[in-house]
Amino acid sequence: MSPKKEADTGAASSKPVTGESAPADPRDAFSVEVIAPKAVQEYLQTHLEIQRYKGLDDLAAGEVSRLMVAAEGNARELLATLGYASPTLTLELIDTPDDKEAPRAVRVTVEPGELTRVEKVAIEFEGDIANDPRDEAHRKAVRGGWKLPPGQIFTQGAWDGAKSIGLRTLSAKRYPTDSIRTSSAALDADRHTAELDVTYA
Repeated sequence: MSPKKEADTGAASSKPVTGESAPADPRDAFSVEVIAPKAVQEYLQTHLEIQRYKGLDDLAAGEVSRLMVAAEGNARELLATLGYASPTLTLELIDTPDDKEAPRAVRVTVEPGELTRVEKVAIEFEGDIANDPRDEAHRKAVRGGWKLPPGQIFTQGAWDGAKSIGLRTLSAKRYPTDSIRTSSAALDADRHTAELDVTYA
């Protein structure tokens, strides 16, 4: 009796494998497009937090929509730092299947509105600097040198800078350990005004 021949497995192993998954889309999940005046457009395009998520390749359209809800609040906060307290924002999710960057685009259209201007400034003092008659000149120096007076455009950077300059003025004159005890900026979005209050101690 002839010995049985072993099964030829070479042919089976050489068959092409079918059903492999398609290659991943190399594009971002979405792109971000800001339509606004140039200064605002560049600022938002750089600082919007939604930009951090566009490189995730597993985001569905519903997840992008949820990110857009947060992006609107983020955009309003960023615009407020530039002095725009009541902007008009429109966010859209647009399909861009032929775009080389991403299959969807988050479009943010901004009408900044009127700039906020300072209406009132209250500069107060507590502690030794408030009570010593010899420090009257120092108090006048801070108030007289205030860098964000009524009529000026309010921005967060200008507000922070004005407070710091006032503190440096005190430190250079007589009180190196003084600090900002309290500060507040009350913005009226309807009237486009800001009331500022700062207390040094």
